[in-house]
Amino acid sequence: MASRKPHPKLTKTNRNLDQRPRQVLFGGFGSGFRVIRVFFAAICLFFCLLLGPVASFGQTTDSFSGHKTPDRSWRLNSTDCMTRPDDFRMSVRSDEGLGVPVNSIDVNCVEGTEILLAQPIEPSWPISEFDIQLDVKSDRPGARMKLRLVLPSVSGTEGDGGLAVWLDGPKANQGGHWNRLRLSDNDVDLKTLIKRQIWFLRARYGPDVTDRGAYIDAVGLQLYSGPGKYSVSVGESEISGAVAARPESAPPIANHRLVNDPAVRKASAETSQDGGQSLARRNGTVIELAGQPFFPRIIQYNGEPFAMLRDLGFNTVQLNTAATDQQLASAAETGMWLICPPPPSLGILPMDSRFDRVVAWSLGNDRRSADFPLGQKLVDQIRQSDFRRDRPVLADVDSGFAAWGNLSDAMIVGTSPFVTGFGPENYGQWVSQARLASGDRIPVWADVPSEYPTELIRQVMNIAGRVPPLPLSPQRMELMTFQSIAGGARGIRFLSHTRLDANDPHTRLRANTLAWLNRRLDVAEAWAAGGIILGSVTPDNATNVSALKHSRGQLLIVTRISPESYRIPGDSEVQTVRIPDRWSGVSDQAWQFTDEGLVPLAGQYHASGTEIHIDQAPWLSLVVVTQDPQFIDGINQRFRQTPASQAVELRSNLTQQWLTILQLVHEQMTGQARSLVEVDQAIADARTLVQSAENHIRSAAPSLASLPLDQADQRLAWSTFMMNRSARQPFALHTDSPLLAHPAVLPMHWQLATQLAGKPWEPNALAGGDFENLQHMVNAGWENFRADDPNLQTQVELSGSSRVQGTYSLLMGASHNSAHPGLAESPPLRISSAPAFIRGNKLVWIHGWIRVPRPITGSEHGVLVYDSLGGPEMGVCCQQNDQWQEFSMFRSSGQDTEMRIQIVLDGYGSAMLDELTIQTIELPTPEIRSANQSPTNRQ
Repeated sequence: MASRKPHPKLTKTNRNLDQRPRQVLFGGFGSGFRVIRVFFAAICLFFCLLLGPVASFGQTTDSFSGHKTPDRSWRLNSTDCMTRPDDFRMSVRSDEGLGVPVNSIDVNCVEGTEILLAQPIEPSWPISEFDIQLDVKSDRPGARMKLRLVLPSVSGTEGDGGLAVWLDGPKANQGGHWNRLRLSDNDVDLKTLIKRQIWFLRARYGPDVTDRGAYIDAVGLQLYSGPGKYSVSVGESEISGAVAARPESAPPIANHRLVNDPAVRKASAETSQDGGQSLARRNGTVIELAGQPFFPRIIQYNGEPFAMLRDLGFNTVQLNTAATDQQLASAAETGMWLICPPPPSLGILPMDSRFDRVVAWSLGNDRRSADFPLGQKLVDQIRQSDFRRDRPVLADVDSGFAAWGNLSDAMIVGTSPFVTGFGPENYGQWVSQARLASGDRIPVWADVPSEYPTELIRQVMNIAGRVPPLPLSPQRMELMTFQSIAGGARGIRFLSHTRLDANDPHTRLRANTLAWLNRRLDVAEAWAAGGIILGSVTPDNATNVSALKHSRGQLLIVTRISPESYRIPGDSEVQTVRIPDRWSGVSDQAWQFTDEGLVPLAGQYHASGTEIHIDQAPWLSLVVVTQDPQFIDGINQRFRQTPASQAVELRSNLTQQWLTILQLVHEQMTGQARSLVEVDQAIADARTLVQSAENHIRSAAPSLASLPLDQADQRLAWSTFMMNRSARQPFALHTDSPLLAHPAVLPMHWQLATQLAGKPWEPNALAGGDFENLQHMVNAGWENFRADDPNLQTQVELSGSSRVQGTYSLLMGASHNSAHPGLAESPPLRISSAPAFIRGNKLVWIHGWIRVPRPITGSEHGVLVYDSLGGPEMGVCCQQNDQWQEFSMFRSSGQDTEMRIQIVLDGYGSAMLDELTIQTIELPTPEIRSANQSPTNRQ
């Protein structure tokens, strides 16, 4: 590794830069050439002053490609810090320190993070002898040299040459002084820089990426920025040790981009009005808007004003029908993006520039393998009719990931997080499997529910006679969101089937939760949109650290969830934790995201890597690791747009609302003599902590409120865990009951248990569930279904090798001819029970035993059991249990109906089932079930 040399101080009497020969391609020239160069520079300066000393960046053009001699002028390549052309002005002047003309650049910045200047050079092979030197003086530290590497063997996004990437060179550490940036003084040599870049590109574009024929054709200067004026002077670049390359073609240096759209971090929303390229495009596994990675935060539309959804932190709205002219105009006015089906006129009229706010065309919801031919036809029609080229098409996929991954430009995936035995902590692994099953060629977006499924709401109504508000906890939604990002999701779709602008407390709580969660996503957006997954480590049974990387640093997602049964997100104690960082350098610093922004963390270096210390860490922490303080300043500046007091107040309001909910639940359970001393103490602790946080907010010290709010949230989550564990104790480990799904319905659970105590269950209504006679099962209506895959082998039989009672049990098995079959996109095997007739106003108890000797591969659910009343979203699953394991499900139809049980082998392996029964019991009258359960009205 090259050592960094000190820069000489530049004064009138110390002109070291002028005392050394200037280096060009294949050698240098003496002082005579320097005089000639100064003479010509003076002539250029004269003409610049004559024609106009200031050049707007709006007048720059690209003038080099292939092996032609490039225009060596500096130009603005890209920025997210300016909104008008007049914000960037460049002129040529003479500098006393250098004694030669230099480029003087003045920038007026708004919020943003960087400005990239570029200067074409003669294309050169990236050999180890290649060196380049650049003199820079800016009024802010942190300017960095960049080199543009062209990879001819990789197709560029413009389709007119190879892919061009920028490599990090040395950085200027001093502001207000001349800094000499020399590539040979960089911390990392050129060969290693290229090797790292190829590794990142292979993670994004696939294993075929190679540096064969790569060459360097431009030098850049990256300026990290904050709001305000920014001045920088750049001397002439000097090159030595170069061997000229003769590429056949080169992609042009990107033109500047105006910045006027806050929905995409102020990327340009202007496109030509005569067709041409779509603003939104797929680049490998990344969706880009105006050339910048875009992380869609999608909300399903239910009639809310777009401005209201934007203020909650969303940038994309998904419509179920084609966008109307009014919706398109509203999206343009509010800076929102749309996902929608193509208009009904598809194939008849072209989709013109009115649809420029459509970021992707939807191919429909819950697409399966059987829908693929229709999808192919729809994509062909869209490509022929779309006014813009290459606008992404989006598939919402339920099965057939590989086929849909080849057809579409982006894919939405999701599975139910409410299945008993499949917690939200497993969601990231499922997303990762779905992403890999698609071929990992396109961006995958993940679903995160913001409400309980309608099937569960219906079952609560059928059993209890009424449905109280059932909000999802912020911790559950937060875990699913960041598990999705750790699994490689490039976007999040928040599922919503009711409006977010209603004025009832339940809706306001859901809206505030989504606003808080979108603020949490702000810090992870850069990594989620365009970063790569580095991997994860589990330092102990309760802690997981997932790492993502992009060019500016690493993001660590730290979660702590106890493996104990029934644990819920957020109940882990707030405490100091030490986590390993296997991916960052010794010089990197760690920063923790809090309600008010990023705060530095302590660390300790060991031979195996860095150990980061998080004091008073909540159950989920986001840690940014970087050696770039300007990047940290840019993130904090973004969060300063919202005052810290306002952000903390939002968080405090969420905690207070959940405190109110759990206080009411505890009062109802006290009235039923079901209160717990531990829960009473935990709620009292939370009340005290919330009051402490409020005192800090009122005393203008909002940063001090975060810790008591973290502690209050933990005490509330722990009290929920204790109440739920007490209610579940009489049942099997895998028990799904709608009245155990939320703390608000636990009093109903206890009330119903009291009313039914001692009453007998009716006889078993399911024929053949003892699995003793195959012919009896067939005659009763049992059926089995296998996936349509010629490489699949399935097995269904009655086996005497292991059973709970009787002589036989049901054995299910599936295997695949492929050595690495991956995710089972469709369940290999499904068995449907005989029908059972159920009278109305009955509580149905489905009970059975399951054994899974070895883990089921290609599936996170393993074996899934569900019924026709609750559906697959409310089933129970088992991935492995070498002993027979009991499971139960409770349902109610509300009216006479016929029900079946579905047993699904969701992956490859084997499982056994025995003693499956369906029994019923008469429910109390609706008047008794829906009685008010407050302490003042208890019987």
